[in-house]
Amino acid sequence: MNRHRKITTALCAALLGNLLTLPVMGQVLSTRPMEEKEPGMKEIQAALDQTMNKLNELVPSPKMLGDAKFRKENGEKVAPILMKLARLKKEIATNPQWTAMQHGRGMNPEMDRLHILGIAMALGDKDAEKILTEAAASKDATQVIHAKLAIAVGNWIMNSEDAKAQQKVLDDCAAIAKANPEDDAIALTLIGLTQIGSANQEMPDKVIEVIRANLTGNLARTAVARWDVEKTKKNTDGKPQGQ
Repeated sequence: MNRHRKITTALCAALLGNLLTLPVMGQVLSTRPMEEKEPGMKEIQAALDQTMNKLNELVPSPKMLGDAKFRKENGEKVAPILMKLARLKKEIATNPQWTAMQHGRGMNPEMDRLHILGIAMALGDKDAEKILTEAAASKDATQVIHAKLAIAVGNWIMNSEDAKAQQKVLDDCAAIAKANPEDDAIALTLIGLTQIGSANQEMPDKVIEVIRANLTGNLARTAVARWDVEKTKKNTDGKPQGQ
C-alpha cells in the first residue's frame, strides 16, 4: 500500500500531510484492499494499480488539488481517472469475496467510492455530482452521511480561495458531526480538510474546533490532542530565545 499513499492518504476526504492524517487516511482511500493472490480479485487489483499509477503521474502531490489554477488546467484529465477509480471501488464493495475477507476489519470501499466522487466533483465532473446528490437523498442513513461528507470534500476543494464558502462547508459538517458524535468517518473527513486547499491560515484551526466541539470518538480525541501538541510545539519553537 505504501507505493500508492502519496495520493490516496491525502485525497479525500482526499483527502489529505503531517500529524494524524498520513497514517489514518489510508483507511479511507486505501487502493490495496485485498491481497493480490486472492482468487477472483487479481483483475480488479491490476486495474486499481494501473489507475493509481496514472493518477500519481497527473497529480504528483495531493496538495495540488487545492490550487484553483491546477484544477482548471487539469480537471478534464484527472476527473475521468477518479471516476474509473470510483467504479472499481464499487466493484470491490459488491464483490462477495471482498465482503467475506474484510468482515470485521473496518474497511469501507463504498465510503472510499463516495469520497473519490467528491474529488471528481471538485474537478468539474457533473456525473460525480449527480451520483452524490442522489446518494445524499437515499434511504440508507449511513450512505447519506458518507455522501454528504463527500460533497463537503468537493465543495471545500472547489472553494480553496473562498474562506466564507469554506466556513459554510464547516458549518454543514458540524451539523453532521453533532448528530453523529462517535462516527470516526466524520473525523477522518475533517482531518483531511486540514491538509488541502484551506482558503487561509485560520481554516485548519477552525476545522479542529469543529472536531473538538462535536465529536467524541477515539479518532477525534486523538486528532485534537495531536493537533494541540503540534501547535504548542510550533508556537514554542517560534519564540525568541529567553521567552
